[in-house]
Amino acid sequence: MADDYDPRLYGARWAEHYDEWHAGIMDDEGAVAALAELAGDGPVLEFGVGTGRLAVPLAARGLDVTGVDISEEMLAQLHQKSDRVTTVLGDMTTVQLDRRFSLAVIAFSSIFVLATQQDQVALFRNAANHLMPGGRFVLETTAVTAPSGDGNSRLRVVKLGHDRLVLSAGVLDPMTSYYNGAWVVIEPSGAKFYPVQGRNAPHHELDLMAELAGLALENRWGDWKGGPFTAQSTDRAEERARAATRDPHRCWRSRPRSSAPVGHGPRGPSGRHQPREPARAGDPRSRSWTRANCRTVRCGARPGPR
Repeated sequence: MADDYDPRLYGARWAEHYDEWHAGIMDDEGAVAALAELAGDGPVLEFGVGTGRLAVPLAARGLDVTGVDISEEMLAQLHQKSDRVTTVLGDMTTVQLDRRFSLAVIAFSSIFVLATQQDQVALFRNAANHLMPGGRFVLETTAVTAPSGDGNSRLRVVKLGHDRLVLSAGVLDPMTSYYNGAWVVIEPSGAKFYPVQGRNAPHHELDLMAELAGLALENRWGDWKGGPFTAQSTDRAEERARAATRDPHRCWRSRPRSSAPVGHGPRGPSGRHQPREPARAGDPRSRSWTRANCRTVRCGARPGPR
């Protein structure tokens, strides 16, 4: 981890330009539709809510939305858009709210702004502790692969104009998976730096974090429309991540620990699934829930760019 790491610096530097620079990059409409259907009539908790890219349209649909962010500047941008989102200034790994939610979500790789594996595990546990029994935790991330460039470093030109050059640069620590990077905007008046720092984690590691938090994988999608997450979509997701578009998605569910494991067939964010016969002792399905593309296991109820 960089010695100068400050989780508030991202919002302080990015907030003013965040919406302008990210306009049209993500599938906001698809994300809002999928999250609204997963939430049903229940309340929604978004970690790393930022400027309210998802929270504001979810609240506009009539949902009860609470957003947590460590950046005062990001929340100030949200407040300019809507007063229908309840906002909480705080650390998403430790914040404690006096209520439970049917859906918790962290979008656009925001889990990767956390600096350590311990922080990321703490986020999963905090999400689980804020869920109602049967509630869901939805995570959206890029597919993590080895960095392009020379060794563990990366430098690329994002945009080039007559009087403006935008660069993306960073270094990945192979021991900790910590990425220390920045976007650099160079103009005649000088250069400005916009940090992109935090720890990357592949999807199989995130699955283990969810299990440690008492959550079980229910679905993994390649997009917000419920498309399959495959080896091909991993490659496309990484390519699109460099262009900052589509990411793979995951959904974990919390259930009472006393219930027996039950398997389900594949489905998208809102599709119906056909129940399979319950997994029996010795059945690989009862042990290797991460191997199934779409999986629900009953268990204890617990709660960068963005």
